[in-house]
Amino acid sequence: MKNSLIGAFVLCTWLLDYVQLAPPPTFQLPSEEERNRIALKCIDEVMIEKNIIEEVLKTQVLPHDDQKYKKFLECSYRKQGFLSLDGSRMLYDNLFLFLSEFYEIEDLDALQHCKFIKSKDAGDLCFQNLSCILDALRTVETLNGEDENNVQ
Repeated sequence: MKNSLIGAFVLCTWLLDYVQLAPPPTFQLPSEEERNRIALKCIDEVMIEKNIIEEVLKTQVLPHDDQKYKKFLECSYRKQGFLSLDGSRMLYDNLFLFLSEFYEIEDLDALQHCKFIKSKDAGDLCFQNLSCILDALRTVETLNGEDENNVQ
């Protein structure tokens, strides 16, 4: 029995020398053009009125009771690589990579508590995380003397 196990181990080790495992896929940030294309596609998929999204971008007021907006976020975050494919968790490594283009890495520490948000509904998970992230970034901007936004 012991010789069989050793033989199997040697065979597996030998096979691993010849079989190359594919590296895990790496995350690539979508360009601004890709993000716009994703937004338009999600607007169509969710059948949300484009003016709702435009109003949020203009006023930076989140529509708390709008289920279609939450579904839009779910669609958009999934396609951008910020939400797991099954919708169960936010992919904060990817999200931090995106945000690091606009904020200092140490400023992003203010978002750590947002990672603990849980929800059974993917759209609600995205919405709660967005709200948490915006609140944290607003605090960072205030502390850094950069408070130009009034997101609610």
